[in-house]
Amino acid sequence: MHPRNIRDDLGDLSGLADSIAAQGVLEALTVIPHVAADGTPGHQLVAGHRRAAAAILAGVASVPCVLRPDLALDDDAADGDRAAQAGHVGAMLAENLHRRGLSAVEEARGVQAMLDLGVPLTRVAKSTGLGRKRVAKAAGVARLDGDTAAAVAGAGLTLDRAAAVAVYAGDPETAAALVAAAGRGPGGSPTR
Repeated sequence: MHPRNIRDDLGDLSGLADSIAAQGVLEALTVIPHVAADGTPGHQLVAGHRRAAAAILAGVASVPCVLRPDLALDDDAADGDRAAQAGHVGAMLAENLHRRGLSAVEEARGVQAMLDLGVPLTRVAKSTGLGRKRVAKAAGVARLDGDTAAAVAGAGLTLDRAAAVAVYAGDPETAAALVAAAGRGPGGSPTR
């Protein structure tokens, strides 16, 4: 598993595992060349964490992979490691945003990881297919404290609703009331 995998929860893999047991993995996983801490050469998974976990659950010994050396870490460049890691996170975001949806908090964490790795907001938007406004909202959501982020994820809030909560991140009582109201759906009002 990639150390910067942005998905917290792989979800229920039973249906995917059944499908893989019956038909195999239909879409290749994306891997990069990687040398383990003990010096053993191998590969690191960049995209396809759900498929890989479901294949293991199904008892499948090997799966198709696409080797992407262009995404590998560049040991010769000073900023190569950060740039390559940002590329990995961007690939994960791009893939997952168009599949079983990431939670608003997972999306925000991925966007913030790219920003933290020095990728400009405009380039994050372009490499992931997200608009600039969405990237900015995600960056705001990424600043939520752990408890509020967990409440936002638990309530299944959209990025727009999570961004509204993030505006009040400094006021835990208001943020909690907004999460509760947003979780009740349209017309739900905060209670105090």
